[in-house]
Amino acid sequence: MGPGADIAAMFFSLDESAGFAVAGGAALIARALVDRSTRDVDLFTVTDVRDLANVYPKDELLRLARVQDAGFDLGVFADMIGTAGRYSDDELSLSAHDVAQLRQFFRDWREELQNG
Repeated sequence: MGPGADIAAMFFSLDESAGFAVAGGAALIARALVDRSTRDVDLFTVTDVRDLANVYPKDELLRLARVQDAGFDLGVFADMIGTAGRYSDDELSLSAHDVAQLRQFFRDWREELQNG
């Protein structure tokens, strides 16, 4: 899994990790969605997601995604957002309020993407 996965496991064993989630390659590895290693850990909180959306409009985030990944596919991204519902509230390790906000944020964004 690589050093990133080990660091993430150590971080989430701490009480102070409450309210954080892991993203990127480490998240995919942790859920056994990919078989590769990672050297970094992308951590965020629900507040970070809201702040990011407030600082960068969604269309700018999508532009930045295209800059970082020439193969970025908007339809695939919308589909991936739709898979968030398969995680239970407990798996998200957030307060009930934050879980509701996170789920609504991504439901709304997915709908925006699908309806163009």
